[in-house]
Amino acid sequence: MRLQVVLCISFLLKFTSAQIDIGPCIGGICPPGSFCLTQTNRCISLLPITTTTAAACFDRLPQCPLHANLCNNPIYRDFLRQYCRKTCGYCSTGSTNCFDRAPPGGLSNCAQNARYCTVPLYVQLMREQCPRTCGYCGVTAAPNIPNIRPGACVDLAAPGRLSTCPSQRAYCTVPAYVQLMRQQCPRTCGYCT
Repeated sequence: MRLQVVLCISFLLKFTSAQIDIGPCIGGICPPGSFCLTQTNRCISLLPITTTTAAACFDRLPQCPLHANLCNNPIYRDFLRQYCRKTCGYCSTGSTNCFDRAPPGGLSNCAQNARYCTVPLYVQLMREQCPRTCGYCGVTAAPNIPNIRPGACVDLAAPGRLSTCPSQRAYCTVPAYVQLMRQQCPRTCGYCT
C-alpha cells in the first residue's frame, strides 16, 4: 500500500505545474522555497513555474554541473542548450568581450570544470579562465563566499549520526543547493578558509 502511495505522489508531482522536483533532500533539508517530501526524499518547489525571456541565463535542471562534460557532445548539445544553458555557456552575454579561455590550440575545459566556479580555492582562477561558464560576465563583485573560522570548519550532522555531506558533494555548486550546502557542508564543499 505504501509503495502505491509513493508512486501516486511521484506521478502527480511530475505533472503538477506548480510543484517541481528540484532534487534530493539532504538530511531532510531542502533549499529555500521548497520542502522535503519525506515519502520520496525529494525537494519539491513551492514556487509556481514562471516563464522568462529566451535570453535568461540559468540551468533548468539541478544536475547540469554533473553533466558539463557533455556540453560539446553533438548527441546531447540540443538537449543541454535547452536545459543547461548556464553550465554549458550557451547564454548570450550581451558582450563579445566575455569568453572562456582555452590553451593555445586546444579547447576550453570550463564546462567540465563548472563545479569549481564557487569553490573558494578556485574562484579567482575560474573568474579569470571561465567567466562565461561561471556566469561572471558583467559581474564586478566577488561571489558571496562564507567567512568561516578555521576552527569551526565542520559539516553538520544530526545528533548521533554521521554527516551525509561527502555523499552529497556533487550538490556543492548546484545553484539551487549552494546556500544550503554552505550552511550544512562547508568542509566537504571547500568553503572553509
